[in-house]
Amino acid sequence: MTTESRVQLSPEDRAELESWVAGRNTPQKLVWRARIVLMWADSAGITKIVQATGKTKRTAYRWRDRHVERGIEGLRRDASRPGRKKPLDAATIERVVHISLHEKPPAGTHWSARKLARAVGLSHTSVQRIWAAHGLKPHLTKTFKLSNDRQFTEKVQDIDGRANAIEKY
Repeated sequence: MTTESRVQLSPEDRAELESWVAGRNTPQKLVWRARIVLMWADSAGITKIVQATGKTKRTAYRWRDRHVERGIEGLRRDASRPGRKKPLDAATIERVVHISLHEKPPAGTHWSARKLARAVGLSHTSVQRIWAAHGLKPHLTKTFKLSNDRQFTEKVQDIDGRANAIEKY
């Protein structure tokens, strides 16, 4: 922000800003921007500008500074903002799918979305979207592992009630 508290307006600029304020079809954002600049030009204090426009001090300073830097055209257009994030590239998606299917996390049996996200450098929601698109469910395994317990067969038979339910390995 500049330290200059007064705005200098040419007669043409003043007439245009006043026509914005008086115009019935002028968008409201242009009306209050014009009012802010006109009040700065008339040496109104910041408190008076804030009360008259219903905007914050920050907003009043922003539009004063924008007018000083860019003139009337600076009031017409909003500043550009960053666009939407770009979608994930195919290589990243392929990497997530490959890791999900072929690798195991350190000290774990399967990947959680958050663990994989940290490992790959993505958000967990991105990992979840990739898994959903490819029908992956790493927490559901398709293999069965038999217990190493020596009394496993007896325990299962006791629970199940069938003597020949499980063959010994």
